[in-house]
Amino acid sequence: MDIGIENLTHHMPAILEYEASFSHQLDDWSTLDRLARINNTGIDIGKTKEEFKQLSKLLCHNLAQEISKNLMQEIGSVAQVSVDILVRNLFERTADIGFLSTDKDIRQFLANGPLRSPDNLQERFKEYVTKYSVYEDVVLLDTEGNVLVSLDETVVPKHSFDPLLQASLEASGAFVETFRHTDLQPHKEISLAYSCAVLSEQKKPLGVLVLFFKFDDEVQGIFQHLSRSEDWTVLTLLDQDNKVIASSDIWQIPLGVTLEVHKGEGVGVTRFRGRQYLAKTCKTKGYEGYKGLGWMGHAMIPLEYAFLPKLHQLSWEKEGMDLTPIMQTSKLFSEEIKAIPCKASKIQKELDRTVINGKLMDETGTIGMVLGEISRAGVVTKEIFEEAIEKLYKTVISTLLSDAQFSSALAIDIMDRNLYERANDCRWWALAGDFRRILAQESISPKDQALLTSILSYINNLYTVYTNLLLYDAHHKVVAVSASLGTEPWQLDSETWLGKTLEGAWANQTLRLTNTQHYAVSEFEPTPLYKKGEATYIYNAAICPLEGVTKACGGIGIVFDSEPQFRAILNDALPKTAAGEVKEGCFGLLTTRQGRIISSTHPAFAIGETFLVEKRFLEMPNGTSLSGLAQLQEWNYVVGATCSKGYREFKSAHDVYHCDVIALTYVPIGKEEPKSQNTTTKAPALVITIPKELELSRDKTKVITFEIGGEWFGFRAEQCACVLSAEGITPILSKETSYVAGFLTFKEKTLYVVNLSAKMEPSTRKIRDTDEIVVIRIEGNLHLEYIGIVASRIGEVQHIPHALIDPLAGLMGVMDLFSEAVIRNPQSEHAKMVTLLCASKIANRLVDPDRQKIHSIWST
Repeated sequence: MDIGIENLTHHMPAILEYEASFSHQLDDWSTLDRLARINNTGIDIGKTKEEFKQLSKLLCHNLAQEISKNLMQEIGSVAQVSVDILVRNLFERTADIGFLSTDKDIRQFLANGPLRSPDNLQERFKEYVTKYSVYEDVVLLDTEGNVLVSLDETVVPKHSFDPLLQASLEASGAFVETFRHTDLQPHKEISLAYSCAVLSEQKKPLGVLVLFFKFDDEVQGIFQHLSRSEDWTVLTLLDQDNKVIASSDIWQIPLGVTLEVHKGEGVGVTRFRGRQYLAKTCKTKGYEGYKGLGWMGHAMIPLEYAFLPKLHQLSWEKEGMDLTPIMQTSKLFSEEIKAIPCKASKIQKELDRTVINGKLMDETGTIGMVLGEISRAGVVTKEIFEEAIEKLYKTVISTLLSDAQFSSALAIDIMDRNLYERANDCRWWALAGDFRRILAQESISPKDQALLTSILSYINNLYTVYTNLLLYDAHHKVVAVSASLGTEPWQLDSETWLGKTLEGAWANQTLRLTNTQHYAVSEFEPTPLYKKGEATYIYNAAICPLEGVTKACGGIGIVFDSEPQFRAILNDALPKTAAGEVKEGCFGLLTTRQGRIISSTHPAFAIGETFLVEKRFLEMPNGTSLSGLAQLQEWNYVVGATCSKGYREFKSAHDVYHCDVIALTYVPIGKEEPKSQNTTTKAPALVITIPKELELSRDKTKVITFEIGGEWFGFRAEQCACVLSAEGITPILSKETSYVAGFLTFKEKTLYVVNLSAKMEPSTRKIRDTDEIVVIRIEGNLHLEYIGIVASRIGEVQHIPHALIDPLAGLMGVMDLFSEAVIRNPQSEHAKMVTLLCASKIANRLVDPDRQKIHSIWST
């Protein structure tokens, strides 16, 4: 069943922790509100308390959504990949059985009747399974069901009555896929078999060939690759009847049980054996049109463990990544999430403003205790919100980092599995009897050369991952190519290449091989054997005579079509949208350890170029993954990287071939904003330091300080009515006014708002919602009772000893026209002095002239 986010939050420790903190803090605000009313302070924090309540709910809701989305994406990804990786593998098996069933040696064996000897064919099957190690047995039957050859003669019966025999004969050369118990493997409950009829040249059935796939071995390898030690997720494969055919933990989810599936959006909650699980079911996307037997990937995680922190999600935090570029980007978060820090900041500023206004009205000093408690509560509130917001950011980042890292690991896994098949193909084809017989001859007749070409062309038509296949003799001379029938202008042709000497080091290496298990691979380098001379890999195996010496008499080279194949692998692995499209701006790369590009989905990064990437991504051990943040072409990216480790024996410690490849996945998180040249580190708000010898002075003046244009100013407290938010100011659009930038309604009258920064700087700064308005009383002005002064932030309300206040002796700057004194602040690192402004001077010299212009404009 589907489940809403509200029903999951009680399973999320992080949400429960923050809800408890917010609830405790809300109780404190209620207590302070009552205390303020009892003491007749005139302070109303009810609005602030309600805003805090609503924002805490919004923050917890968004955090819960991100935590849930992170888990749902992870569960969905592993469920999807588990079945898709298997189907990719099984697609190769369908090609194998189709090709092997046409093997000349098998045909001749079946055609010989009573004269046939199974020993040689059994050795050939052993060679096959040694190379294609995904198979556990190869069985050949005649049309009556008699077992003629098998690798495990102690288990396989002499005769089979299995229906797959008749199904294969009726399929007339098409493969048959069987997953159930079969009498050909009586010791196993279920087998996965690929069978095909072996036909004569006249298409007459001669027998049936069966390949038995190592299903359990392969599936457990996939599960292990997708699971982490600290993860409680159970991975399963389901058949079309929703029965479990494979499980990563048979003690939790046994084989053979039927499960409730969830194929819709997100994940669902299901019950199994008295326990609740989050679950996701995914049908295979298929590969090259092949979708197997309709199996589904199914992931389940116990609900009580689903939202516990995971080690892999926290590891990136230890690296000290700078979150600033991510927090500032507009691409990562919804508008609702982006608004949360601003709303939290607004609450904090309202609290600060409440305390400041309380201090301004506290003439007797009796409400200082209440104000102190409100101030302390504000600090705690700020810390709680900052921690929760940071947790929200980190949850979003963790999702992206995990997504990118998973993508790179998937790309490497698919690549290694793909190239494993290439290493198998060249070695198997090198054992073809006609290749060995003809290349061992001193000369090759036109008839034999035509036979070689036809075999290569036949293979190449079946295996389209190669652009060309070629045979060369012991002197490096090309004796046959497969692409002579090709239509592309870049494809090889017999006239050009026959007799041509190969110059690659890989040909030398191949001809020195003496073991049928060994092979040679070219460097990833430009070659005339690939289209337009581009770079690719050429896989090679030595061809030895049928009998006698083991020295190579030639070699086979198979030219991998790397450009589209690698690009498809990267595209398949890149993060997708719900519609299955690659997320906008994401791209992938395959590189060498030196950063040389092997494949790229980004048009700006070409194959063969060197890609600049962090050194740690190029030096990580085989089979490991990393993630991090990076800047590239003015964009911020999340990067996932994985180094290849091989597949089965391919590139293993026992393999002769080693070639490390790094997969990189880049997920954009926003464009880097250009930094302003005037950007400076913001100093702490001003606090005037009172020398100890003056602390007990009775001659003091109460002052409020504020910042304008990076300088600090003040008013005597008796001149200041209150501090308001700049939000809601009606701007004055006319250019006729010099300093009056807008107006507010205050005490049911028009309050003119003055922007003094216009006097300090030639270009008038626009008023921002985050600015403060210091409301000043005007004495002796017939037209103005109050005016507002725009300030970027408020300092403190302090009692300043008269000994620190110096009257102005003369003009020291443009603001002196509106000043009456300066406050010395000798012990402060951030400001040497504070300029005390005169309200009446500002009103008379700045506001009155602009007021008259405004009334003139309004009257017209």
